[in-house]
Amino acid sequence: MHSPWIFPDKAKFGRIVPKNKIYEHSAASTGLKSLFVEQVDQILWAYKLSPNTLNIPQTSEVSEIQVFSVKLKGDSIDDSVLKAIDLAIPFPILFEVWGASGEQGHYAACYKRKAENDQAKWVCSRYLFSETFYLGNTSTVTSEVLGLPTVIDMAELYQKLLARLLPIPKRTAESIEEVIERLLAIQALEKQISQYKKKVHAEKQFNRKVELNKQLKNLRCELEELLA
Repeated sequence: MHSPWIFPDKAKFGRIVPKNKIYEHSAASTGLKSLFVEQVDQILWAYKLSPNTLNIPQTSEVSEIQVFSVKLKGDSIDDSVLKAIDLAIPFPILFEVWGASGEQGHYAACYKRKAENDQAKWVCSRYLFSETFYLGNTSTVTSEVLGLPTVIDMAELYQKLLARLLPIPKRTAESIEEVIERLLAIQALEKQISQYKKKVHAEKQFNRKVELNKQLKNLRCELEELLA
């Protein structure tokens, strides 16, 4: 069981973000607006993690990190909704996503960076998600997990917060961008392995089945290397 993370009181912002403002700044399509209406009850700009509120220096890559608390009408949210909010706000965002009951939720974030060829534009990776957390469960989780990590600047804070959301261990000296690329490769291999297993099961010719099993074994070895 997990609990929500604790953010400093000094970093509280607490402003409601109207959905129409997100539409305006993200050029939302009619379909995307419909998803907002169906899935999102309220968007709260909950915290500003910045040099002023945390007393740590900014960097050229990360000046601030915003924490958005999103209350849902149901229990799920489409990645395109999160991306629309990300594209509307010119800072990295950590989403605290709450289900309709308000008793449980999860964190979500993409690795968001400025485009190399246009510093006014942002590039978003795939989204990373934490395990589900529950209110009233702080006694079972350590303060190290609940609070912000010790860091030297805003860029390191962003890296460490994203690292908490990774479904695989981060290797020594591996950047967030590199581990996300590895994660995508793992998912592609897992899909390929699943397809090969179906082929092996369906194949009637012995020689062909042997060859497919050999290829399947090689794919599994590749997967083990990526997971190590």
